[in-house]
Amino acid sequence: MTTRKILPTEIPSPGSIIAALVTIQVLFGINYVLSKVVVGVFPPLAWASFRIIIAAAIMLGVAFARGTPMPRGRAFFVPLIAYALLGTIINQDSFLVGLRYTTAP
Repeated sequence: MTTRKILPTEIPSPGSIIAALVTIQVLFGINYVLSKVVVGVFPPLAWASFRIIIAAAIMLGVAFARGTPMPRGRAFFVPLIAYALLGTIINQDSFLVGLRYTTAP
C-alpha cells in the first residue's frame, strides 16, 4: 500500500487563510437565514436529508477526484454510523425542526 502525502506543499498566505475563515463564517451565517426560509416551504426532515445527500455527494466526488482510497471494513463503518447519527442526522433534524417553530420571520 502506498502512502499519500496529504499536507499541502506550500503554506497558504495569511490573506488566503483569513479569506477562507471569513467565507466559512459568511456561509454559516447564511445557513440559518436560508434554512428558516426553506423550512417554511419544505418539511424540515426532507430539507435535512437533502442537505446531507448533497454534502455526501460532494465529498465523495472530491475523494474520487483526489484518488483517495475508500475505507473498508466494520472497524471503520460502525463508528462512522454512530458519528453520523449523532453529529449530523440528529443535529440537523433537531436544528431544522426547532427552526420551523421559532417566531422569527
